[in-house]
Amino acid sequence: NHDLLTRVGRERRKPFGLFGAIPLHPTLRALGRLLHVLTDMIAADKESTRQSGRDTWLEHSLRLLGDRGPADWPTPQQVAPQVGLSYENFRKRFVELTGESPGRYQKRRRLEWASAAIYQGGTSLKQIADTLGFCDVFHFSKAFKQEIGFTPSDYRRRVRGH
Repeated sequence: NHDLLTRVGRERRKPFGLFGAIPLHPTLRALGRLLHVLTDMIAADKESTRQSGRDTWLEHSLRLLGDRGPADWPTPQQVAPQVGLSYENFRKRFVELTGESPGRYQKRRRLEWASAAIYQGGTSLKQIADTLGFCDVFHFSKAFKQEIGFTPSDYRRRVRGH
């Protein structure tokens, strides 16, 4: 019995009957340890296989959502079929593996991009808002403050030391 041998590998003694614990034969103890190690190896191999399959579609999704396409930022609904999933399945699996929704991830990445653009300077807040697909500077500023903790103008002053 696999369960018994696994427990035997973890415990030096196994209680039997009314007379308490009986010392186990060293061979049986070693067999239990071996079985425990093999079980761990099989579980690790399954996780590794699952991980590599996960990485393919997830990494592709992260790239698509985090980078501006030739025309605009692709929506999560546009990305899902590109990675071979329905939108609902894509959204559920994405949240399960990353801890945030695809839309939330994309918004965070866009605002990180905005932070870098503000830090580098030379781009107006209106240009950044337009590039990121916000309808106007007000909505961009509100989203930026929610994510970064400062308005874009305050952030610009802080990073420039003014």
